[in-house]
Amino acid sequence: MIRIEHHHHQNEKSQQKSGKSKSKNNNNNGTSSGSNTKNKATKENVSNNNNNNKKSHKKVVEESDTNMLKTKFGYIIHHNNPKPERTPYSELKRRFHAYEAVVAKALKQQKVFRIISAYDVPTIRRELYKRGWVETVMHPWQNEYQKMTDAELCEKAGPGNDFEHVLLSRITGEKAATYVWLTANQLYTIHKRTPLLSKINIRDINFGAKDGLCKYVELLKHDKEKKAKYRINHPRVYNVTNDEGLKHFWEDFHLTAAVSMILYLDTRDNIYEYFSMHNGTIDRKNLDFAFKVILKRLAEFEGSLYPETRPENMHLEEQCLEELLKAHKSVVLNGGSFFVDNDDVETCALKDDYVCQISILAEEIRRRWKINRHDGVRNIWLLKPCNSSQGQGIILSNDRQKIEQHLCSKVKFVIQKYIEEPLLCYNTKFDIRSYFMILVDQTHVRMFCHPVCSVKLASCEFSLDDLNESIHITNAYVQQKYRYQTSNPNLPAHHMWSLGTLILYIESIRGDGHMWNEKVYPTMKRTLESLFWISVENIDLTPGRFELFGCDWIITNDYKPYLLEVQRPPGMGIFSPVSRIVCPSILRDVVKVSVDYFIDKTASTGDFELVCEVPFSEVEKMRKNKEKQ
Repeated sequence: MIRIEHHHHQNEKSQQKSGKSKSKNNNNNGTSSGSNTKNKATKENVSNNNNNNKKSHKKVVEESDTNMLKTKFGYIIHHNNPKPERTPYSELKRRFHAYEAVVAKALKQQKVFRIISAYDVPTIRRELYKRGWVETVMHPWQNEYQKMTDAELCEKAGPGNDFEHVLLSRITGEKAATYVWLTANQLYTIHKRTPLLSKINIRDINFGAKDGLCKYVELLKHDKEKKAKYRINHPRVYNVTNDEGLKHFWEDFHLTAAVSMILYLDTRDNIYEYFSMHNGTIDRKNLDFAFKVILKRLAEFEGSLYPETRPENMHLEEQCLEELLKAHKSVVLNGGSFFVDNDDVETCALKDDYVCQISILAEEIRRRWKINRHDGVRNIWLLKPCNSSQGQGIILSNDRQKIEQHLCSKVKFVIQKYIEEPLLCYNTKFDIRSYFMILVDQTHVRMFCHPVCSVKLASCEFSLDDLNESIHITNAYVQQKYRYQTSNPNLPAHHMWSLGTLILYIESIRGDGHMWNEKVYPTMKRTLESLFWISVENIDLTPGRFELFGCDWIITNDYKPYLLEVQRPPGMGIFSPVSRIVCPSILRDVVKVSVDYFIDKTASTGDFELVCEVPFSEVEKMRKNKEKQ
């Protein structure tokens, strides 16, 4: 039954009130006229004459032009637009029955969806409505519309507008949904019986969490068979929530300081000036100790023929490690030099010996540790809270004491090496947000990559002398705090570029626009494919599960992309004109994959590209092999 509220009684009340006020005024006028004196009556006659003159003047104006309206500025033209006539009840009833028929058809075909999300996803709702789906419980964003009556909704409902959606949802009622769009991971168990659910169940290790991705990187590092097949381009990262991870981090921290100092010295044209009798303030023992730290790590990987250079015989004293860190800062950050006794022939030979050792060791470092070539020389690390998102709580530091202070807090961190030599746009740091999707259908687990990306820019010029978040943390949520603060007039105030704009910039400045399609994007896909293959055994094989993931990438100055982290779920809020285009484009294609392709494998997946797929039988084999190990 259509609900219509009749409002004619309000008009009757207003008429009754106006009638009462008129009678009251008449009574007052009668009483006052009876009690007035002759002089007062004379004044009243004068006043009445003036009023009559004004009324007659107003009447003349009204007769001359009914569209004239008096204001304090005089008379102005007023256009009286007639109020639209109310739609007849019979027409509203016809429309309501038509919408009831739409809902009945959707229920018969089991096309009922529900959205449970921290942010509005109108694109998902719109695309599902286009396919004949109806919504069972309206999202809170439409609460104001829900206050309207059925008649008001029927009158304003049109093809695809919000009034129509609310009305269809109201008619549907609280029916069980067959498609649920869910963003909160913890709600999976509540809706696990839903036929189509936008959340996959990842058992054991979740690559959508910072510490989970860290574990996959570690597993790949120690599994020789998988390491030969797969490669994840990821900065060195350590889960320091356990003692073993913390130990490995500090070893790498000290090694990176030693390596950075050697590489820094090797690239100096005036390297001999770093050995001085007059200006030298650093003990040469620190340089000898740096050699020892590097040789110990090389011996761990490649072995050693000499007992004195075997790892078990090379002990690194804690005091020497602290002095090494001080020497690194003094040389790299302040240009300090090593002290030598005098400038005689023997000292010159000593300098030559040091320079030769630095050159040989630097060449060995570049040959052996190619993956570290983008580290830079400042030994900067990122401390990322395990349970935070949107760039909150991230700390940049190259100071051991400060890092130890943060690690003593209750916050659990993963520590990731900071890429100190990124590709820059107008001397400004940026990162790439890309998207991929996993679908579990009736027989396979499939992964799709989307070519549409957004470019997130920092708000200040890049500098390693200042570790402020406005320079180095390119998360969109963080940079919104610095909205309208830009490092260059050529960059937008909303700190976001389209991918096309980035490619055009690279082509115009460096002539390397082709590198995106030839190197960057293919490497990104290979990295995601490797991540998929090493994690697929942990994905629950329940048909009808799918999920969208966001990936953040940093690109180095030689066009190598590093996967920084995987966002689960990715933020799809509209921050800029770029995200207004990118996010709806991604979500439209998500519906094509999760609905159209899930039912019909010949259907279009939009711009989503099928990168890899594995049958359930293969996944079961992987699990059995894992259990045997």
